[in-house]
Amino acid sequence: MNVFSNILSFSESTPKNDVFSVVSPHGVVERNITYELLMNAVQNIDKLLSEVDSGIARPKHAIVMANSPEWVACDIAMGVTHRIEIPVPTIFSAEQAENLIKNADSVLVDDIGMAVMYDWEKKWNLGKDIKKVYVDSNKIYCAPEKRQSVPELMEASLNVRLVPEECKIVHTSGTTNNPKGVRISQSALWNQISALKSMVPGYRFSRYVSIVPLSLLIEQITAIYLFLSYGGCLYFPSAGVPLLGSKSSMPDDLIKYFTIVEPDFVVVSPSIVERLHSIGNSLVDPSRLVKTVFGLDAPPFIACGNAPIATEILTGLHDMGLQVYEGYGLSENTSVVSWNSPSQFKYGTVGKPLDHVTLKLSDENELLVKSASLYLGYTATDPSSCVIDDDGWLHTGDIGELDSDGYVKVVGRKKHVLITASGRNVSPEWVESQYKRLPFIRNVAVFGNDLPFLMAVFIVNRGELTNTEMRRAIDNYGLEQFSDVERVRQYVLLESNPQVRKEYITITGDPIRPKLWERLTEEFDVEGLKNKSGESISA
Repeated sequence: MNVFSNILSFSESTPKNDVFSVVSPHGVVERNITYELLMNAVQNIDKLLSEVDSGIARPKHAIVMANSPEWVACDIAMGVTHRIEIPVPTIFSAEQAENLIKNADSVLVDDIGMAVMYDWEKKWNLGKDIKKVYVDSNKIYCAPEKRQSVPELMEASLNVRLVPEECKIVHTSGTTNNPKGVRISQSALWNQISALKSMVPGYRFSRYVSIVPLSLLIEQITAIYLFLSYGGCLYFPSAGVPLLGSKSSMPDDLIKYFTIVEPDFVVVSPSIVERLHSIGNSLVDPSRLVKTVFGLDAPPFIACGNAPIATEILTGLHDMGLQVYEGYGLSENTSVVSWNSPSQFKYGTVGKPLDHVTLKLSDENELLVKSASLYLGYTATDPSSCVIDDDGWLHTGDIGELDSDGYVKVVGRKKHVLITASGRNVSPEWVESQYKRLPFIRNVAVFGNDLPFLMAVFIVNRGELTNTEMRRAIDNYGLEQFSDVERVRQYVLLESNPQVRKEYITITGDPIRPKLWERLTEEFDVEGLKNKSGESISA
């Protein structure tokens, strides 16, 4: 059994239960899909792909589709029939997508994916046409000519193709503009899900709302392989609703789905957590937050990662009755490395390592990981690639701390550590996380290598604030909260809008530092500053 066949087992034990539901922003259920229909779809997708990859020993197929029941059906169909899947975000640029798709045997598309592919292909120069397989939601749920059991479906695939340990190629989510593929194995997925389930013993999750793109590995891990292993129902916003990471995504538009769906499990971004805190503070009785937003008497399980959240926000939500569990992971470990849980929790940390993960610090305080869910390698390497040393330790590139109780704290990226002109080391991620406590700052990138002081680009939601008011708040906050070494002295303000987010922010919400550095150098004579001795210069 693997994670894919484990989910399909519910098509035999609870065939009439709903596995998917698509809901409009007004709470109207547009369609429901049962586990029995999911099994139909898996068989029909297998048939569609067999028409494309017949005779290919290790076929690779990309998915370019919106979040939907059909996306998950394609994922499970490829996993259970031993094909290699390449999930591709629909918001990628043509250049980013080409890097992942160029070696695929076909691309599975829906209506949105077809339009995206049309736009990408006009800009590609692959020297070949990419086969597109249209996944028609009106046809794939029909009963197949001959219904197969899960073991029969798996066995049939063994007769026509090799069984690779590799089951998917996911993109990295770094701060550069060209992602590389990370090769993930079946056994790594199984070890991840087994370890995650052991962190929440006794839980039986039944309702999950997916607001993170399924093209991201963390959402595949949590929404599909972890959540559906409980036999629950996965809810999707209507097609076209902007998800987290898209240029037009707004927290309130996604939070309304919490009220509609009443989920008991959801993965969110720091921006959603911060907005929940604001909503709670706006209530006459903040202890009514869970009932007001989620419609529940008991709080849901909320997981969050990607960037640190201010402790006062987390403790404030806790006082309102809502606990947020922060974690840490990277694609090279098949996502999760450590996670806070109901039984093991500490503020200001990303929890303890999962049961199958061993973690230690190098002499330079770099987090080193050894586990049973490490990746198989990259499709291509570049200077940002992680390395597994001769002793089996993955060098994550992240600077961290381990306390005496075994809890992990991530300080920043090793390659991002700034060395100022005065020789002082500064972690930009820590400085950035502190400035993001100002309510109007949405993103920030801090720079300082060889400079007499720190500089930054702030991406802001101004609301009714003027530039002068925002600058005064940033300057006063810097004087109150930071030492002279850590305080940002000069900076650029950029208004957050779809074009700015598309140009300067990755799909996972990280700043694209090279581009933001270019923007900073357009405003300031950086080379001239590097020649200064370190005197204070007013912003």
